[in-house]
This record gives sequence, structure tokens and C-alpha cells, in this order.
Amino acid sequence: MLFEYPVRVVYNDVGWYLERQSMNRIICVLLCSILIGTCVGCSNSNSVAKGTGGAEASDAYTEVLVQLEAEKPLEAVLTLPKTSGKPPVVILIHGSGPSDKDETIGENKPFADIAHGLAQRGIASFRFDKRTYAYPDDAADYATVQGEVLHDAAAAVQQMKNNKSVGNVYVLGHSMGGMLAPTIAAESAGDVTGIIMLAGTPRSLVDLMYDQNMELIESLKLLPDQAQEMIDEVNAQLNPLRTLGENDTGDYLGAPASYWASLNAIDTAAVAEGLDIPMLVMQGTDDFQVSVENDFNAWKELLEGREGVSFKLYDGLNHLFMPTSGKRDATEYDTASVVDPQVIEDIATFIKENEQGTQENT
Repeated sequence: MLFEYPVRVVYNDVGWYLERQSMNRIICVLLCSILIGTCVGCSNSNSVAKGTGGAEASDAYTEVLVQLEAEKPLEAVLTLPKTSGKPPVVILIHGSGPSDKDETIGENKPFADIAHGLAQRGIASFRFDKRTYAYPDDAADYATVQGEVLHDAAAAVQQMKNNKSVGNVYVLGHSMGGMLAPTIAAESAGDVTGIIMLAGTPRSLVDLMYDQNMELIESLKLLPDQAQEMIDEVNAQLNPLRTLGENDTGDYLGAPASYWASLNAIDTAAVAEGLDIPMLVMQGTDDFQVSVENDFNAWKELLEGREGVSFKLYDGLNHLFMPTSGKRDATEYDTASVVDPQVIEDIATFIKENEQGTQENT
């Protein structure tokens, strides 16, 4: 007998999220393609429109349209505060899925908010279109997390390190970018001064997907046998992903085995634990994609007490660090908003305090 459950799991610019709808299946675990952001059997109303994201100017800062230098360059924006000297610069690393330089989702542009807010506080930033957004037809070229994110992040670090208008380089990662920020720093050969992790996790992406499904199943208030049937299906879909290696082939939940294998090869917790640079971990209490209990607290258990590591938790903020509408699905992001100013203030304070400490030690 088939039961009708109003749910599916969808992948878009900010990662995996739960969308409620009518589906005549016991469970439907559908993920959009990691590589090109197209949905398998579903439509994505929050897809980024081409051409969004650009340069602005104000009394506090100037923005210059540049390129991230690579074999296939990416459009980028360098935001410079109108202050003297060489300001520190923050490189902004997106979450999962195709995204423009502003990390646009619906009417919201969290990376533009952060860039402009930091510039008003005397800090430069560099943000760029994600490769999956700029070149969606080149999926074979980024069938690993290195091709999708890490190579471009490394190029951005090197480009900013060589830019004579800015000083020390920091990396700010959001969502999956927060998960990868320690790896970006570890692979930079000392060129990254500090990292900021917004709604990141030291756990695996598969663990996040499992948690989201379990929360959803619990919310449906099913009979025990029905709930167990759905749980069994989730495990059947997700468990194979945990052990995929570089020699495995085939597609799994819309992505090639090579992608999952590249993620499995990164132990974020171990990488972060081995870093000796300042780190700031940030999380909203009303984030339904990355949780306080399982992710923010995992960072604290791993890094609390370490010199230079700080933790900030924000009541009532969602995955975009904007005020929540109270919904725990993708419609949360339909409302136009801005990144909470306190979040930007805390990022700026973290960087300025570290800059002061760096100067005192030289």
C-alpha cells in the first residue's frame, strides 16, 4: 500500500532543505544535482537568475568588478573601504549549489550584506561567482569538491595575497563553505590568517542530510510502522554514500561517486583541530539546515578552550543569519531581509582584535 507524504528533500543554492508537497510515494529523497544545480524530478523556485550580483559604491567603500583568475575566470567583486592603509580582506565562500557572488537566494543577498557591512567597518572583501553558477555546462570539470570549491578558493587566497591594496587574508565560509573553511586554510601554506564559519559543520554532509530527514519524519506524526518504513528508505539511500572511494563509479542522489568520495576524503574535524589560527564559529538558533545541538555544539566540543577560537550563537536567526519567519522549510527564504547587523559587527570585531594582536607581535 502506498502512503501519501507531503515531503521531498531538495538541493539548491543554500544546500539541502526540506520542502513539503504531495507525493504519492512512501518516501521521496530527491536531491538536485550538486554539479549543475538542476533538480531531479522537481522545480527549484529559488534558483539564482543569471546576471544578479554586481558592484556598488557608497561614502564608506568602493567596489570594483574584477575576475577570479583561473583557466576559466569567474566574475568577482573587490570591496574596499575608503580608509587609509591596507585593510584586511575577507574571501567569501558559498554554500552548496550554484550561486552568484552575492549568494543570492530569493530576494536575499547575504554575501553583499556582509561585504558592505564589513567595508563600513574598515574591512575589505572579495566575492565571486561560483563555478557551478558561471559554467553550468562544464559538470565533468567539477565532479569533486576540489573542482567545485577548493581550487577556486585557493586561487582567491593567492590572488588576494598578491593584491597590494589589501593586507592579511581571512576566509569566511557559509554552510558548506563553513565546513570547508578549515581545509582551505590548511591548504593555503600559511596565507590564511583566520577563518569565520557561518552555519558550518565539522560533521559530514551525509550526517546533515540524515538529520534533516529524521526531523521531517518526526514532524509528520506517523504511525510507528510508517515512520520506520521511511527511516529504512532514508538509510538505504544515504548509507552507501558514507563509504564511496576514489575507485567507485556511478551516480548517487544526483551526483557522481567521485563527488561523494572527495567529500569522504576530508575529515573537517581533524583538519580544524590541527589549525593554529584564529577561528570564529557562528550559528543561528532557528537554522533548520544546520543545528545548534549537532553542529554548533560539535564545534564547541572540538575547539572550545583553544586560544583564538570564539563562538557566537544568535537567537532567532535562520540559515542566512536573517530573522526567522518561523517556518522550517525553504519558504523561510522567500521573505526579503538582510543579514543581522550584530553578526557583521561580531565578524569585524573578531578580525580587528586579531589584527591588533598580530601587530603587537611584530
